[in-house]
Amino acid sequence: MAGRLFTLEQARAEGVSASRLHAADVRPIARCLYAHGLDGPPCEAAVVAGLNLLHPTTCASHATAARLLGLYLPRRIAAETDIHLSRHRRLPPLDLRGIVNHRTPITADDVLVLRAPPQAPPGSHLQVIAHERTWLEMAARLTVTDLVVMGDQLLRLPRPGLERRNAPLATRETIAAAIKEHPQTPGIGRVRAAFERMRVGADSPAETRLRLAISAAGLPEPELQVRLDPADRYSPASDLGYRQAKVALQYDGYHHRSPEQLAIDNRRDLAFTQAGWTYLKFDWQDARTGFDRAIVLVRQALGASRGSA
Repeated sequence: MAGRLFTLEQARAEGVSASRLHAADVRPIARCLYAHGLDGPPCEAAVVAGLNLLHPTTCASHATAARLLGLYLPRRIAAETDIHLSRHRRLPPLDLRGIVNHRTPITADDVLVLRAPPQAPPGSHLQVIAHERTWLEMAARLTVTDLVVMGDQLLRLPRPGLERRNAPLATRETIAAAIKEHPQTPGIGRVRAAFERMRVGADSPAETRLRLAISAAGLPEPELQVRLDPADRYSPASDLGYRQAKVALQYDGYHHRSPEQLAIDNRRDLAFTQAGWTYLKFDWQDARTGFDRAIVLVRQALGASRGSA
């Protein structure tokens, strides 16, 4: 069992003595859960899988579920190390040191069973609260804007051939059903406000924040994934834009700095400008300042478009 976690029961089954569990290369992780031969702390997913194995009625939830599912979280929460576990409220609370325990109604539809990482104990798996319910649970700690960012991520359509999945993580219908099922969720007012602002088509948190900043400034809400030729699915597309005004908006994140991506971006940029569009590009500096410059430029572009109409 070197290089992974194991339970006390598994150690006993292998004939491991009690004294061996106190050796320098064995580290206690939680009650009845140990790590053997790891250079550093075990990954969060492995610890959760071990706890699920020891306590089958538990599920990773709240911020822990969001991290395991790869969902957007503000940096302050993404960096936390607390492990959140939920079990049905009819069951007694668990006495687990260092674990944030939650008791809540849980149905089979609320739980995803995922493959455990290599560091996890033999025979374990990950039990995680599903995407829609995790989004609801985070309402107690997230702003409306952060909830919209995470919600847009849930609704985003994966890129064909570039991702392992071919369906969104959730739909407006499944999220609406979760809201209806849990009307007493802490922060339910923020949930409902965020749900109304969520859209399909944002590929990054920054794109969502750009759209929200534009709308908050009183400007028309831009469309998402605006193709130069709507009839051609291979036509260049901008992240946001106004088709009637022929104004395209692009947010270029860090991945746009590679030579390959720059070449693709340059062809896209040229296609829009040659077609007579006003083409505006923004980056991390605009995001850091709340997209103030973007709001000014979008307002000017839309005003110029109306003036020439």
